[in-house]
Amino acid sequence: LASAIELDDPENRSYFPYLNRAFIMYYTGRYNLALEDMREFYDDNPFDPYRLLSMYIVEREAIGEKQAHDNLKRNFDKLLSAHKEEQFGHDVVRFYLGKISEKDLMDKILQVRDDEAAFQDRLCEGYYYLGKKALFDGNDKLGYDYFSLCRNTRKYNFLEYRNALNEQKVLLKKYNLDELTEEDESQM
Repeated sequence: LASAIELDDPENRSYFPYLNRAFIMYYTGRYNLALEDMREFYDDNPFDPYRLLSMYIVEREAIGEKQAHDNLKRNFDKLLSAHKEEQFGHDVVRFYLGKISEKDLMDKILQVRDDEAAFQDRLCEGYYYLGKKALFDGNDKLGYDYFSLCRNTRKYNFLEYRNALNEQKVLLKKYNLDELTEEDESQM
């Protein structure tokens, strides 16, 4: 049985519904289903570092940390050999691969502080991925704090912003803490 996504015109199909459904599956613990959708999304543009990072996040749960890391490295090498134009997302991948430090990543964010829009974009993305990395490293408190900083950018239309809120909810539930406020909920 085909889903509404597959029934869409293949010539004009948007792959973002796969991304959205992948993260719904991810946050409900259906990692193999999330991986199927994330592969569809990633395969549409394997030269997008953010798609590569999203794939890595899902793969960690679906196929394991080591294989996900190996895939991230291999796919990033392919991306770099095909595209020479540097962008901030490349630096986030380098951070995940251990090629640059957290300080180096923050310095990359600060490089655009004179351009308020670009600065807020990088802060939103950077804080989210720093938060996920903190969780992967077992530091839930630091992860929660980074997700709060991500949400303070108020980049409502960014996937990272929306996922930061989901991550905070997961952490609050994990530690049996109070729910988010009504204001937090309205920003979803």
